[in-house]
Amino acid sequence: MDVVTSAITGALGKVSAKVVQDAYEWLKVLIRNKFGTESEVAEAVKKLEQKPDSEGRKGTLSEEVQAAGADKDTEILKAAEALRAAVEEQAAKGGTVVNQYVIGGSGHTFTQSGPVIVKH
Repeated sequence: MDVVTSAITGALGKVSAKVVQDAYEWLKVLIRNKFGTESEVAEAVKKLEQKPDSEGRKGTLSEEVQAAGADKDTEILKAAEALRAAVEEQAAKGGTVVNQYVIGGSGHTFTQSGPVIVKH
């Protein structure tokens, strides 16, 4: 799973915290501004928000992020990393952060996905 999708899926359910909400909204603004409010990637975010536990919608978001090139856009990647950091900070206050690593892609491409929030 790419960094952008990982950040978004990690934040869903955590957007009540102000720092997470702000970072999440900023990432969505960047996506809409760069790719359009009706773009496939923006629509995939909206659909995932409606069903945040849907593995199919997570997969669709990942596909659209990659198709749009959002996973290579420096500004979007910085915003995604800021969002992940905010989620980790909030998790430290009430859960455990587990970093999950996925090996995939072509050739020797390694992708980190996470954080995964584990509630006690």
